[in-house]
Amino acid sequence: MQKLIDPVYLETQFRALLDWLLTEVLVLSSLGQIGVIFIAYLIAFAGRRQWSVLIAFVTHWRGADHMVAKTGETLSVVALPFIWLVLQYIFGLIAAFAGWPHHLMTVTVSLLTVWIIIRLTAVLIRDKSWAKAITIGAWTVAALNIVNLLDPTMAFLDSLSITLGDLRISLLLIIKGMLSL
Repeated sequence: MQKLIDPVYLETQFRALLDWLLTEVLVLSSLGQIGVIFIAYLIAFAGRRQWSVLIAFVTHWRGADHMVAKTGETLSVVALPFIWLVLQYIFGLIAAFAGWPHHLMTVTVSLLTVWIIIRLTAVLIRDKSWAKAITIGAWTVAALNIVNLLDPTMAFLDSLSITLGDLRISLLLIIKGMLSL
């Protein structure tokens, strides 16, 4: 507690934060990634109307049943994030293949995926408790992916498996099964 009012300690922490910002955040690669994210958003924003028109045409075609129309309406709700997600994923793959930094693009892909899952959950699942469980699960997976802890967490959950004769019951498989419902 005494450190919080010590001016030398505060100055050291401030300098460390400033050094981190200048070496990790305010660099050309981060600016380039933000530019690519913004360009992908602009393309998705421009293409969302065409996507919605295409979906409306397909779903209101002759003889489309109620389920197809409902699916089309749902897909038109997520037109912008879906197009943005596809573009971000492609740009992220290009950056990874070229050996360029792409962490911000990966974070954007995770957040867009969660956005789509939550929007689809809100539209398609009527039971609020299941919708909330899926939303919490999606945010948890995205957060673990952003901080690069998804693979260690999955390995840990898989290590908690129980073998009963020939049957292996894994907590990870149980959670995956619950999320796929």
